[in-house]
Parts: sequence; C-alpha cells; structure tokens
Amino acid sequence: MPRFFTLASSSSGNASCLAEGKSALLFDCGISSAAVCRGLESGNIDSDSLSGLLITHEHIDHTKGLSVFLKRHPVPLYATAPVIRLLKKEGRIPENAICHEISPEKPFFVEDFEILPFATSHDSVGSLGFLVQSRDRSAAILTDTGHVSEEMMHHIEGADLVLLESNYDPGMLRVGHYPFPLKKRIEGPFGHLSNLQASEIAARLFRHGTTRFVLGHISKENNLPQLALQATLSSIQEAGGREGIDFLLSAAPPDQPLSVCIF
Repeated sequence: MPRFFTLASSSSGNASCLAEGKSALLFDCGISSAAVCRGLESGNIDSDSLSGLLITHEHIDHTKGLSVFLKRHPVPLYATAPVIRLLKKEGRIPENAICHEISPEKPFFVEDFEILPFATSHDSVGSLGFLVQSRDRSAAILTDTGHVSEEMMHHIEGADLVLLESNYDPGMLRVGHYPFPLKKRIEGPFGHLSNLQASEIAARLFRHGTTRFVLGHISKENNLPQLALQATLSSIQEAGGREGIDFLLSAAPPDQPLSVCIF
C-alpha cells in the first residue's frame, strides 16, 4: 500500500514524500538538507534510495535545501525547463545534478509511479501540481495556486489522497501585519488558496471519491490549523461525509513530519 507524509508544510518550508514498495518520491525541498533527511528517516525512507525529487516551483520555501541535498544525495530532479534554468542560474542546482525537464499535461514514469504534471496559477516561472498513480492508488499534490481551474479539477478528481493548500484565513490576512501589496498578492489569482476555497474544493473531491485529505501550506501568520480543519470538515460533512468513516482529514504540521498516512 502507498504511504504519504509531509516533512514540513508552511510558508516557511515545504517537502512531502510518497512511497510504495521500494519506490519513493520527494516533492519539494524547502527545508534544510538535514531536516529533509531526518523527515525521510522518520518515515523509514533512506535519502539515497529516493526514486526522484519533484519540484513544484522555484520559490525558496520549496527549494531552500535543494543544492545541499543534491550534492549529498544524487537523486534525479524533475521540474519544468524554466524552473531548472532559473535554479541553475542562481546556483541552486549542483553542476553534476541529474535533471529531467517535464511539462504540463505530459505524463512520465519514475519507476513504479506514473506522474501527470499540470500547471497551477502561481507567480512562478513554471509552477506545477502533480497527480501520481501507483499500482492501485492515486495521490495529488496541489499547493501554491491562486485559484483552481476546471482543468486542474479534472486532473485531481478521483484521487484517493490529496495534499491541498489551505493557506490563509481571509479575516486574519485582512487585519494582519503584512503590507497591503503582499496581502493582495496572496489573495489574488496567482497567490494562494484560502480556507474557504480549499473547503469547497475538498467537498467536490469527496463527492468524486477522495477519502484522504491533508491540508498543507497553512500560513503561520495568517491562519490557524484549527480554522483550516474546521472549514474543510464542515464542507465535507455538508456533502454527506462522516469523518473517520468516509474520509480522513489532517493538517500538515509546519515544521515536523506528519504521521504516515497509508491509503
């Protein structure tokens, strides 16, 4: 059975892992290399045995530990061509790194996983979400997007597990200390998903068969895990779901591994 867990998930740093059998994928490397290794070890994953490292986009909270990690662990890297070019230009990818350019809507295989990248709406040179199909289960990674289009929904509907961004509470963002331009960026079409947006998406996913929900990228400044959880819980319950019976819901901790979810 596949296993999924986050190593860290917030505006300060993001990384998660999907494993099945001897194959394991790391999504993003936005914390230190040492923290990545510790997080993987907590899930019984050897850093040197990773099948691949997939980067959603180039922002520092998704690539902070990338250079050091790849120097110590020669794992194949997968990202869009613009992201790879930018990371190389900024010295965040070692010269000897094994890089594979991927494109939205073009599936590819990494060992036992079939992966479909799809474009997200974020202020990045080439941001992606991922749908990953293992032997008999599927998982989707959807963070860092200002909105979710019908095309994105088409890709992730039916996934057994979804890591879904629930970044901010609108009220907390409105009265928070962030400067006005940053607030507009966060809530704009190329920013992040609010608790309300995430809850509506989760309810639709539930109606299409998703049974495991992990809320991620929860802002430390503009949100609270309990607010994100309550919004999504209420929305799925309104869709007829019974927590612990029909679905499981959790919030990814900002700076420590999430308990492994088997699905």
